[in-house]
Amino acid sequence: MPNVITRYIKRAFVSALAASVFLFPITFVSQANAQSGPNIVASLNFTPKFDGFGFENYTSKEHDGSKDMNAADMVRMFGPAAVCKNAGATAANCVMKASAREWMDGELESMGSGHCEGMAVACLRFNKQLPFKGKRGASDFRLGVKKPFDLELDPLLANYIAYYWATQSLPEVQELGEEWSRKGPLAIVNELIRSMNAGDETYTFGICKRSGEECEEGHAITPFAVEDAGSSYKVHVYDNNDPGETKILTIQKGGKNTWNYVAAINPGAKADTYTGDKTTNSLEIVPTTKREGRCFTAPFDESDKLATGCGIETVMPGVAAKPTPIPTKPTATPKPAVTTVAAPAARPRFADFFLTGDGDMMIVDEKERRLGYDPDRDAYFNEIPGAKKTNNIGGKGFDMPHYNVPFANGDKFYTVVFSGDNLEEESVMDFVFTGPGFSVGLDGIMLDPGEFLVAAFSSDGEKISMEMSKDGEMPEVFYSVDTPKKSFKAEIKPSRSKAAGSVKSAGGGLVSKREKDLPSISIDFTDSDDLQIRDNIDGDEGYDVDIEQFDANGKTDSISLNDVGAGDGGTDAYEIELGRWAGGDKIGVKHDDEGDGFANDDEEFEDDEPNDIPDDSGEQSDLMRSIYKSVGY
Repeated sequence: MPNVITRYIKRAFVSALAASVFLFPITFVSQANAQSGPNIVASLNFTPKFDGFGFENYTSKEHDGSKDMNAADMVRMFGPAAVCKNAGATAANCVMKASAREWMDGELESMGSGHCEGMAVACLRFNKQLPFKGKRGASDFRLGVKKPFDLELDPLLANYIAYYWATQSLPEVQELGEEWSRKGPLAIVNELIRSMNAGDETYTFGICKRSGEECEEGHAITPFAVEDAGSSYKVHVYDNNDPGETKILTIQKGGKNTWNYVAAINPGAKADTYTGDKTTNSLEIVPTTKREGRCFTAPFDESDKLATGCGIETVMPGVAAKPTPIPTKPTATPKPAVTTVAAPAARPRFADFFLTGDGDMMIVDEKERRLGYDPDRDAYFNEIPGAKKTNNIGGKGFDMPHYNVPFANGDKFYTVVFSGDNLEEESVMDFVFTGPGFSVGLDGIMLDPGEFLVAAFSSDGEKISMEMSKDGEMPEVFYSVDTPKKSFKAEIKPSRSKAAGSVKSAGGGLVSKREKDLPSISIDFTDSDDLQIRDNIDGDEGYDVDIEQFDANGKTDSISLNDVGAGDGGTDAYEIELGRWAGGDKIGVKHDDEGDGFANDDEEFEDDEPNDIPDDSGEQSDLMRSIYKSVGY
């Protein structure tokens, strides 16, 4: 295989630029069918105009979802030990670890592409009167409302939908859908018939459009009845993009079990066709009850043991659970929730990579094995053993790449290629890399069609290196790191930049020649919890650095440094003494003005004051040098 990193470093830097099962005991019983007729072979007691939502699937344009999840949700999903900084924490008093908070925020940002998954699950849970934070029926969410269809999107309902949207990111949930997709459409419809008649489970549909190795434009919908149409089955579904309507997904009984579904991303949009068969793995079902009742694997959890204390029904602080009145539809009487959880056991650890925004990415490990979209080959690859790529789906024709890779211990690194090859216009995207005890990444990656950005990340999350583009559009770098005593969050962004060397030819083609000393920046969260920033840019660049630290008691300190490193045209190497900072408006900074280490006297910087550091070290990071060495420089 050609040297992958060489190919992308050359191309990118010269362009412009993842026991016992706990269940809320629900009484699933066979009920009077909402759909009846000689050809209906199975159904739930469900109708879209009663049990579906009256509002359509929404994106970040219609709803600010940045606060739609909280610490209680994370504890319910992963357990207090994985999520909380404070020992013995509960959902009510949890001080979230920095890495857990960053992962949650990334999930919430991903929901900006649509909430179909959460809506498809939540309506089934309403239908079965399953509890969420002490509430079961529509009248618990809004007094006087008798059916989910009449609910408005308020903070609690948005929280409900967001929580179950996020379950699609969990490997244990992903594996369930993948298993059913491999069984094929006919096995899926047979399970729907069985479960609807037995009353022991409900399912969501996951559909996508197969394009080569990739499945695109994913959407989640809710099946509620199956009709035998002779040579085919017609599955009646509620589509949250089209409120109140009954839609049909058709599955052929013979041949390749071809399936078809015609839908639009909103009621006024042009309809499009989803189709597949038993060879495409583009149709799946996921059981509702398997999205809870256990501690799921958290990529930020430093323990290799399965956590406990998850799935326990909690009430939001200050919100008392209200009894549910007798519903207007016949339903089974729910029993009290049981709060047993799975016993601890060993579990694998993995690194989680995801991208929010329109674009593609590819992960390349030290052995040059690829995971993701390779635009030079116009194909998707998975050459990393144990790794997998999924999409976080929103149902609006726009998916978010989400990769899981077995966590690599030791001094290793990943190269990440961000590609704009499939873009039609400039895109702004964010990237998050999460592993045990850290969540780091890039905010505001700006790519034009055909443009690339390449960055390298150490497997422990402590080092980031990347080269800057000609126009100085460096993304903001963030670190969220948990140490035994404190958690830290740092954001580093250019205050002014004068990068040079990365160019496109006048004809728009890529200039293939590159030099070893192109403008680059490297950031290192050291073993002593200090923050080192180096660049080899011969310009008057500077960086704004925002820092926050907090302990297990929730005591938080923050400081902002402006124009750090803005000098008279030299290069930078400086260390912010984060690990020794006791709070307050001053923090120590060491400057390496001779390139021989940080032995100079400390300099104190006041909060929010612009500061200049003499800068002439020109030292590149060990990580970037290792990449150069691997590609023959």
